[in-house]
Amino acid sequence: MLVRFNHKIVVIVIILCLSAGALQACGPSFPNRVLLGGDNAVLKAPVASFREEIERIEPPVPPRFKAVPPSRGQYRQQTAVADVDDLKKALAEEGVPVGERTKIVAQYRAVREALFDCVQARNNRSFETMKGAGEDKTPESRFNLPAIPDGLPGEFEDYLRGAIFYHQGNRKKAIDVWYNLLSRPTHERAYRSTWAAFMIGKQLLAGQAASAIEWFRYVRGLAEEGFVDSLGLASSSLGWEAGAALELEQYDQAIELYVAQMATGDPTAITSLQLAACWALGKEDPEILAQAAGNPTARRVITAYMISHGGRFHSKPRVETARRWLAAVEAANVDVVEEADHLACAAYQAGEMELANRWVALAPSDAIIARWIRAKLLLRAGKVPEAAEQLRYVARRFPDAKERGSQGRFYYWAGMRLSVEPIAKTVRGELGLVYLGLSHYVEALNVLLSGGHWEDAAYVAERVLTTDELKEYVDSAWPPVESAGDGGDSESASDDERRSVWVGTRLRYLLARRLSRIGCFSEARPYYPARLHLLFDTYVRAVQRGDNTSMPNWERAIALWEAACIARYEGMELLGTEVEPDWFVYKGNYVRKPASGVRGVAGSDGLVPSTADERFRLKQNVVPERRYHYRYIAVEFAWQAADLLPDEWNETARVLCIAGSWLAAKEPKAADRFYKALVRRCGTTKLGKEADKLRWFPKVEVDEKKVLLELK
Repeated sequence: MLVRFNHKIVVIVIILCLSAGALQACGPSFPNRVLLGGDNAVLKAPVASFREEIERIEPPVPPRFKAVPPSRGQYRQQTAVADVDDLKKALAEEGVPVGERTKIVAQYRAVREALFDCVQARNNRSFETMKGAGEDKTPESRFNLPAIPDGLPGEFEDYLRGAIFYHQGNRKKAIDVWYNLLSRPTHERAYRSTWAAFMIGKQLLAGQAASAIEWFRYVRGLAEEGFVDSLGLASSSLGWEAGAALELEQYDQAIELYVAQMATGDPTAITSLQLAACWALGKEDPEILAQAAGNPTARRVITAYMISHGGRFHSKPRVETARRWLAAVEAANVDVVEEADHLACAAYQAGEMELANRWVALAPSDAIIARWIRAKLLLRAGKVPEAAEQLRYVARRFPDAKERGSQGRFYYWAGMRLSVEPIAKTVRGELGLVYLGLSHYVEALNVLLSGGHWEDAAYVAERVLTTDELKEYVDSAWPPVESAGDGGDSESASDDERRSVWVGTRLRYLLARRLSRIGCFSEARPYYPARLHLLFDTYVRAVQRGDNTSMPNWERAIALWEAACIARYEGMELLGTEVEPDWFVYKGNYVRKPASGVRGVAGSDGLVPSTADERFRLKQNVVPERRYHYRYIAVEFAWQAADLLPDEWNETARVLCIAGSWLAAKEPKAADRFYKALVRRCGTTKLGKEADKLRWFPKVEVDEKKVLLELK
């Protein structure tokens, strides 16, 4: 019976919900990679989180009320419960006997539900007519409601009667009845005064916005006097008064009211602020922007809207709009030193580099965002070392993502997934890229790791640093953590501690595989996770026994076959490259564009290019050319094992057949030598005969352990 939401906002929310669903995509969520972005990665303008910026704005007047938002947006249910609860309290205060109270409440609830059913039926009828795009010529159904129950307190009877008139479309009679309610003596209208005043204000919005504002202020006055406000209408009235101010094009006043509403805890205020800022910026009248620029609260909200690209689900404001806003702020001639870093950000986004420089110069020396913008401006001027110094400052000083420091939190959008990454990560990624351009490789690796850019850090660790440099860095910066397992899952550990353990364990593991790929097994072992030590030892022992020419051929064959099977099925864990070509980072399931493909090309970027030394290192620190390279190692071990076994032997045939099958589907040319050897060397065996008949590999039970046992 009390309508609190705006039908326009409801439509917008529905559209946003549908849009959010449409933007979800299948597959993994790949992280942004700064090393692929080149100059754009470090020059791209920062984008703020609108909500985070707004939450830092103090309302002009401290909130005196608390919002009472319903769970899951169920306003009707909340209103029904509050209405009945208030009635029960009022009847109890009047001393009505319990039995009579129960009867009155039941009759009252029946009238409410019948009224809602009638309204719902009428709305459904209108919706069906609209869908059919035709005129409904049938007579409109009348309200058939139970009688208003006897014994209702006067204020509840008045409010209910006004609600019936309201839903019948007779707004004037509804206002008259509610006005009469408010004319009752104070002690007779404790429960429904705020409701009646609120609804009168709503009815006056269309055409009498100035009068509506007075009524919404009256609602808050009633709540301050102690009249019952079970629905938090004092908080809601701030938003509705703001809506009236928008009707009067008083955008600065509307924004102040929405900020005050948000401070009461009303979750709908954030969307209203976005719309108010958007509409204010869209007005051609320069006086509107001038008023907003001169109002501290409105100025901060609109600037937040600009630097957040309109906030979530809103379109990025046009560059011309940003320039008009910045001009209005400059023309306002107000003290904006504390906001200078945000205005510098807005100017940088708009491509006004000279203006961005001016705002940066006005900002306090410790303003982190201004320092960040200054770094980008220095990069544009080709002053890379100076830019690195600014980025170092920002990376050291910017608060952790969990904190809400005075500088707030800035974000980048991450494509269409609408996920965000905190500035601390973004700045460290930019600094890592700048360090690479300065040939500070260890520093680049360190800062990329600290920023959570694992894939970019893996490029530096695997392709840029030499093995000795990486080992020295790991030993000094990431010593083993006792009882850390593979990820530091101790319940007592903090999130930062777990992450640190994860990074250290993962980097040591990367080094272990890199050392093993060049045959430094004894050096590699300490860097493997403990869970892989037994498997690693078995593999190394098999490789070493297979290479031992002093041992009998059949023992060497057994060892080589064991090494082949481990490399084939466990090679990713023991030998796989973190990035290209194996992509252990994704368990080998996905392939991405390698950073070496960008950084290995001279002149690919102008401001943060790869150096000749970095490109030389890429050629020196080679990785296997083929994806799943360890499978080809396995094939070679199997070929060597078969070479040590006698011809026309069933076990020799099985080794050739199984190993050849590993290649048959994807690389038949490479498998052909196994097929030919199987027919040539084992033509009298069952598998050899079948292969000769099929002209390819017959199906065979792939049980490598059984082959191993038979060889023994």
